[in-house]
Amino acid sequence: LSLEDARITAVGFFQMLHTLCTFAQQTIDDSKHIFLQTQLISTELFEQSLLESKVEVAIRDWQATTINAFARDQQLIQNVVQGNQIMAGFLLNFYFNFGPDNRLQPFSFPVHTQRLRKEIDTLCLCALDQRCAWHSFTLFMRNNSSTAFYVPGMFSGCYLVNSVLQSTLECFYNQTCLNTFQVTFGGSNNDPRFPILDSSLNLMNETIGSIVSRLMVDNWKTNIDFSAYFNACALSFCTYEYIQFHSFAYLFTMIVGVFGGLTKSLCFFVPILIKVYSKIRSRHLSPRRTCRQRLRSMLSFIASFNLFRRVNSNDVQLQIQRQMTRFYLIILVTTLSAVFLFIALPFHKEIVSFSSPSSDEYQRLYNRTINLQCVCSRVAIRYSSFLSLKQPRYHQVCSSDFISQKWISRMFAPSINQYLADTVTKNALQYNVTQYSPTDYRAIATYHFQLLADFCRLVNSTVDAMLEQLATQHLVSAFLLASADFDMQITVLMEQLTQTMSSTFVQSLRLIRTAMHTNALFTITASNWQFTPSIPTAYFTVRTEPVIYNQSTTSCSCALTPSCTQPATIDNVTLPGMMVGCFPLESLLQSSLDLLYNQTLVDLLSSGTNDTFVALNRTSTSRYQSDVTTFDTILSHLMIEEWEPVVNSTSYDLYFAQCSPSSCTFSNIRRRSLVATGTDLIAFAGGFSIILNILVPFLIKTLYFIRQRRNQTQPIYEP
Repeated sequence: LSLEDARITAVGFFQMLHTLCTFAQQTIDDSKHIFLQTQLISTELFEQSLLESKVEVAIRDWQATTINAFARDQQLIQNVVQGNQIMAGFLLNFYFNFGPDNRLQPFSFPVHTQRLRKEIDTLCLCALDQRCAWHSFTLFMRNNSSTAFYVPGMFSGCYLVNSVLQSTLECFYNQTCLNTFQVTFGGSNNDPRFPILDSSLNLMNETIGSIVSRLMVDNWKTNIDFSAYFNACALSFCTYEYIQFHSFAYLFTMIVGVFGGLTKSLCFFVPILIKVYSKIRSRHLSPRRTCRQRLRSMLSFIASFNLFRRVNSNDVQLQIQRQMTRFYLIILVTTLSAVFLFIALPFHKEIVSFSSPSSDEYQRLYNRTINLQCVCSRVAIRYSSFLSLKQPRYHQVCSSDFISQKWISRMFAPSINQYLADTVTKNALQYNVTQYSPTDYRAIATYHFQLLADFCRLVNSTVDAMLEQLATQHLVSAFLLASADFDMQITVLMEQLTQTMSSTFVQSLRLIRTAMHTNALFTITASNWQFTPSIPTAYFTVRTEPVIYNQSTTSCSCALTPSCTQPATIDNVTLPGMMVGCFPLESLLQSSLDLLYNQTLVDLLSSGTNDTFVALNRTSTSRYQSDVTTFDTILSHLMIEEWEPVVNSTSYDLYFAQCSPSSCTFSNIRRRSLVATGTDLIAFAGGFSIILNILVPFLIKTLYFIRQRRNQTQPIYEP
């Protein structure tokens, strides 16, 4: 069968499609399981709208994270397979060269690169571009091999996964096309027909790659159950605050109390003040008194002070009235002192609220208070509305000549255009990997720089996806964040995103590297395994032997570890920092990029061409030391030199405008004012004095009566 006959690769094509479906489903299930195990932590119950906002944001974030991780891992696998030049099983990208006697040539394994047409008169080499594909996915009819059926929308390419991702399913939306497809593979016209796909659900010309990019999901369905959340919260208690005006009864009582207190106070103090005033006015008419005379006069006034004086009272009655006065004053002063201490000394909470503050008003209040709290008009605010989300500055190699297609092509063949022109009439291009020694850098240089270019693109797209995801995410908070809290939250968020992105990238790459080694996949550079054929006969076997590398004083076998390396050379000239090893990827990770800073060595690599390639700038600011830092370390930091600040001088103002606080409240903890304390004391004194006016005479007269009865003296007189 021809390599263009779909019957060769159709099984693998649909197996790959099934694998992508299964992988997408498993990815969603695993990610959903982890997401549903995540706990919503809060000391307070969220009201329903706030809960729905938080959960919806978390779900969108989970969906974007899952899709981005799936796309990154898929692209990472493709890049590593291409960079390591793994041989495909269907001979789609490389195949062995046979000699004139139709036998495998011993000890010489020149590998042919398939010429795959993207379009008419355009050549594409799988060694240089994994996206090579031809549109002639063809089915040859069983009974008439000269009759061909071209399946619309289906491609073949270097690897099956690339073929599938670049194909469409438009044939399977057409019953005639699907019937022909079924008959070609041995079915008869009487066999049950497979149902076609529903064209109302998807576009017929949508590529499978586009479908896979969304995890093959057409619609996400979510259900947020507030009742289940409420029951799971299991509230222990609730508190609330409310503002209430004083009732009419309270106001009436307070007014009566103040009136009574003022009346009593005035009745007490006004006569005294009048007497004092009269004495002051008449002081110049009377002789000046000594201090002893004044003290004696004061004591006499206190001894004769009487609040219960009545007209025509005798001496006994006056004595009882004075005792009532003293007892009354002692109780009143003691009680008022205790009440004063009770209402004046303790601290109390005073809540102040105001509506729609401006940014300047908020800052002034924030600087004066410690518990200012403002309610946002919008609970969920997009990060893109107030953050400056820009791509970071990457290592300069990602903007250099060394990741250009021109440089990579020159590494493959110094005169690539002439190389292709000389073989345009052939089906394949010969490329003998055994023409270089195992340590000669030219054997793997093409694939090192392919990997560099692919990693630069992949890191850029990974970071770009993270920034796009962040831009669509929301900062969910019912309350306005203070400026310091805002800066801290954004800083922590960016650190977490960067660390998570770096760690997952490195973990995925490590898993792929391990799978490559443990499955003993063969690279066409013959740098990990070498084929040793038996003596040519009608039938022969090919044994594999691991490549051994010399590391200092020890030997390292690619059968045991994939990280075997040794310094790379060109014509016995050691290239600083560059390594060769089992896989192109493994040797690149252990290499430094010091070579690319040396213009002389760059010219040596590009010798035989008329093009000029510029070395990296050693004086450029970098966090990586060119002659020490390995590419593994650079890649573990996603090749990032530094991040552009996401928070600038206007970020908080933009956030404040988006929040647009509807109201702010703050509380003061302080003692009551003297006016409020005095008012309460006067009101209390007014009511309490009325009670004392009733109780004190009754108590004193009762005590006096009891004492008289005991002494059998004359009966008590009414004062």
